[in-house]
Amino acid sequence: MISYLHPVVLQESITCFIMQKISLIVSDSYIYMAITKGFAAMHVM
Repeated sequence: MISYLHPVVLQESITCFIMQKISLIVSDSYIYMAITKGFAAMHVM
């Protein structure tokens, strides 16, 4: 039973981990873009 369940649990945790990493990278890139756009706007002014 445990040997049957283990790979499924492992796969779910890996998928969750990957999704968290992707969302973190996406949010970081959005923040980076917002900061660079803010600096560009300040330089224009």
